[in-house]
Amino acid sequence: MNSKKVGLLSCTRRKKDYYCSAAGLYSESDNFRWYHDYAKRNYDINYIVSARHGLVALDQILKPYDRNLADFTDQEKRAWAIFIAANLRLEGVTTDDLIFIHADPLYTEYLSDILMGYGYKIKCFGLEDRPEDLS
Repeated sequence: MNSKKVGLLSCTRRKKDYYCSAAGLYSESDNFRWYHDYAKRNYDINYIVSARHGLVALDQILKPYDRNLADFTDQEKRAWAIFIAANLRLEGVTTDDLIFIHADPLYTEYLSDILMGYGYKIKCFGLEDRPEDLS
């Protein structure tokens, strides 16, 4: 079985103020645009991890919202991370695949623990990290 590289890009506070694709919605953020471009070049498949929507396809149409994991309780953060892991499985991501998470620690704290607990291999990068080759 061939393993895939899967990119998980964090949602951002800065958003467009109208309905559009998820990739377009978050494109107000310089960091998101940089990581989106990087992910398209380096990973086989990419998703956004959203505080409001969970696992989001880049072309999924979303309306603007204001929700942040900082507002979640620890129990809600854990449930959010489990929801993301379950949806990755539904999308066909297996433990043979390598997951690259580009997000601030608030998003990776629970998500990395849950994914590793399910046997996924992950690498986490902060949103400010921009080395030439992260992988």
